[in-house]
Amino acid sequence: MPTDTKITATFNPFTKVYIVDYTGMDENGSYAEYIVVNSESTELINVVRPSFFKWINNLLAQGKYDEAISILNRNTFSHNSEALVLLGKAYLGKKQYNAALLCYKKAIEIVPNVVDGYISLADLYNEIGNYDEAINTLNKALEIEPNDARLHSELTNAYMGAGKFDEAIKVIDKAVEDVYVVRGIGVRSEIEEKYPVVVSVEPSGPAKKSGIEVGDRIIKINGQSTKGWDINKTTENLKGPEGTQVTITIEKKGLGKPFEKTITREKIIPGWAVNWYASSLGMRSLINAIKGNLAEARQDAERAYALNPNEVWAKSAMSFTYIIDSPPLAKEGKINEAIKILSSIQETPFGRLLEALAYSKMGDLKKSFDIYTLIPEDYLQTKSVFCQQFIDAALESLKPYIDNKKEAAKSFQAKGQYSEALKEYAELLKIADEKEAREIRSQVAMMIKARPDVAQLPEEARRYVMRAEMAKKENRFDDALKEYKEAAKIAPFYPAIYKDIALTCEALKDYRQAIKNMNIYLDLFPEAPDAREAKDMIYKWEYMLEKGGK
Repeated sequence: MPTDTKITATFNPFTKVYIVDYTGMDENGSYAEYIVVNSESTELINVVRPSFFKWINNLLAQGKYDEAISILNRNTFSHNSEALVLLGKAYLGKKQYNAALLCYKKAIEIVPNVVDGYISLADLYNEIGNYDEAINTLNKALEIEPNDARLHSELTNAYMGAGKFDEAIKVIDKAVEDVYVVRGIGVRSEIEEKYPVVVSVEPSGPAKKSGIEVGDRIIKINGQSTKGWDINKTTENLKGPEGTQVTITIEKKGLGKPFEKTITREKIIPGWAVNWYASSLGMRSLINAIKGNLAEARQDAERAYALNPNEVWAKSAMSFTYIIDSPPLAKEGKINEAIKILSSIQETPFGRLLEALAYSKMGDLKKSFDIYTLIPEDYLQTKSVFCQQFIDAALESLKPYIDNKKEAAKSFQAKGQYSEALKEYAELLKIADEKEAREIRSQVAMMIKARPDVAQLPEEARRYVMRAEMAKKENRFDDALKEYKEAAKIAPFYPAIYKDIALTCEALKDYRQAIKNMNIYLDLFPEAPDAREAKDMIYKWEYMLEKGGK
């Protein structure tokens, strides 16, 4: 809660609980919350109002994780599963995985029959590459809600990450046949005055074609009166195998006499399920492309794109089909269609990956290389077998360009043209894996030793370093880290930046990144005066990591 908060409490002698009323101000104005607390144990039982959680969700959407953590911890929501899930998401945003894990497990323990906690826990496992645990978690959730569309989509993603493509296809097949479709007449009803009344009609369903409208009262189904039926009984009687018929008796407002309609049931994709259906077909298309089943991949991509041309997986699948179908060095036709589609999802890492592949297919390797280097480092280090297939394909397509860069760098270095060599190595560093990066830094270290002036800090990079130092003085370590990283982009071989990054990561308790960046510092400056101290710090961080740090 904000600091400007008024608190009042009233005691209910019958239920023996206090109703605690928090009234304060958030960034959008005033709000009021009512929290029920057991008077005998002071144990928080429930939060009644949803506006508080909406406020926290807004903070998470803005990346204000520390603020969300502070508010949730300050109010001790230790017995509220929804609050614990939000707290877990805040910790996950800061990559504090152990803390997030504890929150999600506690949330599931409190409310074991609600799947939201399971989905959040699976998201965590997916992020850290523990796909088997994600799969186990989602399968448990499916036992609770076997027809929850989110669970089928999440489980598909987990199987794809694990590289279990056949299992992923089985989940998709189940979803597109049983979860995302309805076999019936295409209406939704509610009970009014003891009878089911139509409240929505699927635009492309058979009920719509038969003239059924919102507000129609269904008084009989197959000759049986529906008076007193509940929604479940109504729905079950309207549903049935595709091609079978159902006769309903309708009372329509304004018409005195009821009338019958015999309607043939169809397979319908309800409006709410269109995106899920298109998404699943898009994923299945890409999986089939990996497996070499190109005809099936093409068919699914076309169906997904026709269903919803704005769905991300549908766009990805359709564009990749065009890339596959285009001949090498193509400059027009389907390859241009692929690039056009990808332009709308190029801000996503997978979209950029496909765009890099498209330009490679066109023969524009420099453009492909430039696009590839825009993909976030975290994404390129993924443990997802599915994503790695496309990363490997992009790198293979760029191999001639990369080989030319390597030769140019070595040639400049051999001639003593160190500034030119550093430019080539800086480009190669953008695309190198950890082993290649260490080899590059080793070569650069030799050049720096021979010519220290080649690794001077450019003025623009210095600007970012100064900004980072000011942020650190204000204990804004997240902001400092961002500034240092910008400096490192401009001066990737300036050793001191990496030491600064390492120490900032230590302040954030991100010991894994602290170790990584201190090692980079030592790679570039192996004879640093403080090399002994730097190595000792790495040993300490390794200990902290073993004890449960990030």
